[in-house]
Amino acid sequence: MEKREETNTLVLLDGWRSFLIYKTFKAMGFELNFAGLIQTILTALATNLQTHFVNKLGFRTAFIGLPKTIEDPILKEFLSKLQENNIIISSAPLEAGKEKGMDSRLQEYCTNMVTQVEKIILISGDGDFANFIKELKLNYNKDTILVSTELPEYNLHLSKKLIDACSDYIDLSKLTANTSIFTPVKNVSRLQNTIIQASEAKAKQQKTPLITQMQNQQTSGRKTYVVVKKAVFPKLSTEVITKAINYTIAYKERRCSKRPSWISLDSLQKSLSLQGFNLSQIEIYRQLLLHKENFFVSTYRTAKNETLTTVSLIKQQQVNYAV
Repeated sequence: MEKREETNTLVLLDGWRSFLIYKTFKAMGFELNFAGLIQTILTALATNLQTHFVNKLGFRTAFIGLPKTIEDPILKEFLSKLQENNIIISSAPLEAGKEKGMDSRLQEYCTNMVTQVEKIILISGDGDFANFIKELKLNYNKDTILVSTELPEYNLHLSKKLIDACSDYIDLSKLTANTSIFTPVKNVSRLQNTIIQASEAKAKQQKTPLITQMQNQQTSGRKTYVVVKKAVFPKLSTEVITKAINYTIAYKERRCSKRPSWISLDSLQKSLSLQGFNLSQIEIYRQLLLHKENFFVSTYRTAKNETLTTVSLIKQQQVNYAV
C-alpha cells in the first residue's frame, strides 16, 4: 500500500464563539468532543484526497478573551476540555466585559502559519472573518473549512457571508448522532429532550453513517460535507397558529379562572396536534419566526434552570374557543 505524505492542517477556534457553541449543545443535552471532531474531519479529508492529513499540537489554537475571575462553571469546563484535547489557549483579559483584539490575534497567527499547512479548519460563526478568509484563498490559495451551526431558538446565529467565504461548511447540528463527536448528557429538561429527539430523528434520515457520507464526497467543486435529507413539514398559517393559541388560553382560563397572556411552546405543540399538525417544537418555533409580526416568542431560564419558550399574540384579537 502506498504511503501517503503527511500534510498539516491548521485548526483555529474563535474561542468565545466556540464556547457559545459548546454551551448551547450542552444545554441541548450533548457534550462536544473537540478532539473527536478534528479527527473526524481529518479522516474524511485523508480519504477524499491523496494525502494523509495530520494536526499536531502546535497547529490547534483557541483565541479567547477571559474575565479576571472565571465564575461560569460551563466556561471553566470548556477551557478544561480544550486543554484535555491538546488545544493551545491564547487568551487576553476582557475589557469592559468585551473581547478586544482577539480576532486580529487569530488572523495574525494564521498568516504566520499558513505557508506550513494545506488546509485550515475554522470553528466560528463571525462574519468579521469573511474578508480574511477570502484573502487567504487569493494570496495563498488555501481553502478554509468552516465548522459551526445556527440554532436561532438558542440565540446562536451564523453569518452567511462567512459560509460563502469558506470552501466547505460542516454543520454541527447534523452530527449529534456521531458518538465520536458528541456525548449525550443526562439530566436535561423536557424541552431539551424534545430537541434531542428531533436531532436524533434528523440523523436517522441519513441513509448512510456520517463518516461514509463524508468519505464519499467528490473532491471537485464546492461541497458541504454533511448532507441530510430534509423533511417536508406542513406550513402553518397565521390563522391556524392563532386558533391554537386562543384554544389553549381558553382552556387554561377555565381551569385557573384567570386568563393568561402567553402559553408555553409545549402547550402550543399539543394544541396544534389536536388540529392534525404533528410537528416538533423546533419546527413550530421556526414557523413562528415566519409570522413574527403576529406572534411574540421568548426563551428564558426558569428558577429550576430549565429552558422555557413562551408564545403570545401581538395583533390578533384573542377569542374564546369551546373546550
